[in-house]
Amino acid sequence: MVIAASSAPTPGGAGLGDPYFPLLGNGGFDARHYALDVAYNPDTDRLDGRTTLTARATQNLSAFDLDSSSWRSPESK
Repeated sequence: MVIAASSAPTPGGAGLGDPYFPLLGNGGFDARHYALDVAYNPDTDRLDGRTTLTARATQNLSAFDLDSSSWRSPESK
């Protein structure tokens, strides 16, 4: 049996190079699935939601970023 040594953990790369948001996200993991649960209550004019992300690391990570947590929409009329 051969056992390969794993590399030391490193942070995921900064940004994914998206042309509109080049510094958002990071490398080192692959988003596999997003599940969105959204509800709007017209009586209170409130929109609530939850996002669940299933991801898999593509390298031995010491850290990674999840952007837009606790995001709040600006008021619109």
